[in-house]
Amino acid sequence: MQSKEFRIYLSLLILISIIALVDVLTIPRFPNNAWLLGYSQERLAMVVTFIIIISSLIFVFVRFWKNPAREEKALRWCTEHLQLNWLYLSILFLTLCAIYLAVGFATSGTNPDLSWDEVFIRRIWPVFFWLGGCSIATLLILLFFKRNLIKEIPYASIYTWILGGYFLSYLLFFTLTIFLNCDWIMKPVMPTPLFNVIGQDLRTYLKYSLDVTLWGDYVGMYTPFAVVFFIPFLMMSENTAYVFLTMINLLCYLVVVFAFPMIFFKHNKAQLITIPLGITGLFSYGVLFELERGQFNLIAFSFVMMSIYIYHYYPKYHVVAYVLFSIGIQLKLWPAVFVVMLIRDWGNWKRDIRGILYIGMLSFILFFILGIDTFLEFVNVLRYVIGNGYDIHWIGNHSIESFVQTKLSSMPVLRSHLGVIDVLLYGICALCLFLAIRRAYLEKEHGFNSYLFIICVVIACVVPELSNDYKLSILVGPIILGLNAVAIDFKKSKRWFPVILIGLVSFLYASLHFPYREKPSFLHNNFPVLMIIMILFTILYIKHRSNWISISEGEVV
Repeated sequence: MQSKEFRIYLSLLILISIIALVDVLTIPRFPNNAWLLGYSQERLAMVVTFIIIISSLIFVFVRFWKNPAREEKALRWCTEHLQLNWLYLSILFLTLCAIYLAVGFATSGTNPDLSWDEVFIRRIWPVFFWLGGCSIATLLILLFFKRNLIKEIPYASIYTWILGGYFLSYLLFFTLTIFLNCDWIMKPVMPTPLFNVIGQDLRTYLKYSLDVTLWGDYVGMYTPFAVVFFIPFLMMSENTAYVFLTMINLLCYLVVVFAFPMIFFKHNKAQLITIPLGITGLFSYGVLFELERGQFNLIAFSFVMMSIYIYHYYPKYHVVAYVLFSIGIQLKLWPAVFVVMLIRDWGNWKRDIRGILYIGMLSFILFFILGIDTFLEFVNVLRYVIGNGYDIHWIGNHSIESFVQTKLSSMPVLRSHLGVIDVLLYGICALCLFLAIRRAYLEKEHGFNSYLFIICVVIACVVPELSNDYKLSILVGPIILGLNAVAIDFKKSKRWFPVILIGLVSFLYASLHFPYREKPSFLHNNFPVLMIIMILFTILYIKHRSNWISISEGEVV
């Protein structure tokens, strides 16, 4: 760190402290608590503290300016201590925590009828603003002015970042909301929006299948193949069918989350990510929502994963892969985006186009499994839903359209530009997919691509107009694959950049484990978090050398 950068750093700390002091002075006064000059004792203590901090920083700034020898000694001390790895971790997490608390306290309101505890929590937020601002300033200095001091970081430290992200999410979205809330009571945890009976969606599928079986009438918004898929469940009672479907979903979860990552990454350290993330994911909001509703996203996703695995590892059984992939598309239409994963060698992608065309033809044929009239009725229902004839926009729908309609439409500044924002958000998804495909093509990559895979997963979550939060259940396995790929890449690169991003990805992904009711209002809809995760993985893929799975041996090369 040079003398100029050190002075910039001190100037930033002085500016942040002055802003915090001004904020303390402008908080509305409560006459009943006035002690001196209209301020309470607590407020005066904060004012005096900030004045001392500002005066001390100005004194140090002027003293170093006049005495370069002292400044050089201080710089040597900073050089010796600011390159410790734990400092990066602590500063990053302190920044995230301070920003969260600052936003939460700033928006909590200033009702004069609030209790003393609530007033205290509301008014202490400038302290957290100051902590967050100073942390950000320190982080910027470390990252942009001290690059030559950042040495090789051990491979094992990436697990510290992953666990740290999880712990921070647990602290912010569970501990603070359940225990440390302003009501000072333990709030009950409501993982999912509840109906009067469990498995409501499954009971709806069974009704559609029963109507087709008895009367030949197609009613509903599911593909004709999905209706046929649930006909065997009619041989049992609704409760028994729900138990059976739950067991199938849990089996699919085990295969997608534990089996495939172990196959794709055949090294012992993969277990350090796979096992803890897989176990915690089993209790996550998305998986519990999937099981409670009796949904089958995990089943459709399992067909897609098996298809991709067979296509890459057992090419001679490619016909089986085509059939499994087509079944996945027929159960839920969103698996169609994963068709790009069926490119075995991007240096010779034309060879795989024929297989993709076969999948398209087979999927199209399966649409007519109940006849042409049923297919046309399904198309009409789909258009009805897309045309907003069916109320699907709510806070638990993390699609682009739902986010725009439920969150952005309430902002007067953006209300007249919703169409442009829609196009922009869809464009970001298309751009991330294009950049990943372009990178794979230019580098002539071959084998399973974890980065491209997770980009496809996020697109499958946010692009369909109806994407309720139970679809988050499919995110666990791809995140594990992505983190394993980044962990290997980080081991080879020895750079700070992926370390910072992996901590952020871990924190954002872990935040999806908690119900939207337990998070601040600006995080109720999960769309922004999913988009940021996709963008971060795109950046990691483009900026750093990726690691691929060998088709023949199944090992990282």
